Amino acid sequence: MSYLTHKAEQGRRIIVGIWNYRVVMTVDKENKPSFEISEVHYDENNKPYGWGEVMADDSLEELKESYEYMATAFDMPVLKVVDGKLVEQGE
Repeated sequence: MSYLTHKAEQGRRIIVGIWNYRVVMTVDKENKPSFEISEVHYDENNKPYGWGEVMADDSLEELKESYEYMATAFDMPVLKVVDGKLVEQGE
């Protein structure tokens, strides 16, 4: 499941922002992996192009809903950070 974040018209082309939660893996200088759940944004070809930290919600109910949605990240392949870009494991 993905969420539509905004629609903006740029000339004649409509840009649609899609995001979801994914597990993102980074590797430090000692080749030790680290995993986090991040908000991942996708381009018009459904390729991940950006990610960021998860933020707090405005109410307990919204926080519960976000937690349930975040859990869906475990149902998708891990995204690995390679040269500053997100790459789906197995590609």
